[in-house]
Amino acid sequence: MKIGVAMDGSFHAERAAKYAIDLASKIEGARVELLTVVTYDQMKKEHLLTPSHGTLEVQRKKVFKRAVEWAEEANVELKQTVLKGDPSKMIMQYAEAVDLDLLVIGSRGLNALQEVVLGSVSQKLVKHIGCPVTVVK
Repeated sequence: MKIGVAMDGSFHAERAAKYAIDLASKIEGARVELLTVVTYDQMKKEHLLTPSHGTLEVQRKKVFKRAVEWAEEANVELKQTVLKGDPSKMIMQYAEAVDLDLLVIGSRGLNALQEVVLGSVSQKLVKHIGCPVTVVK
């Protein structure tokens, strides 16, 4: 079983990774694929930031580091993939390309106005992706 986890460096994504690893540890042969998507806006910002202010890459490595530790402790196979572009589109394309059995995502809790105006990656994935989705709060 292939369990994908959408990671964005947030606390919610970290909880989703922990959930997915715990689930995979209970299913023989299951593996977890951590996915993070760098948007074009993020790439521009990362290029402009100085190391003293930190970068998105440092945050992602920190989240991946904890997930790697959890996977090692649970004896779960783990793969890390960085994609570039629109998060919902890239995650959907990846899920289809590798035939994910389940996608686990965190819920960031956008307020009602933000959801109406911006939508959310979680909402788009739940509505449009071709595999089951678990949203971890």
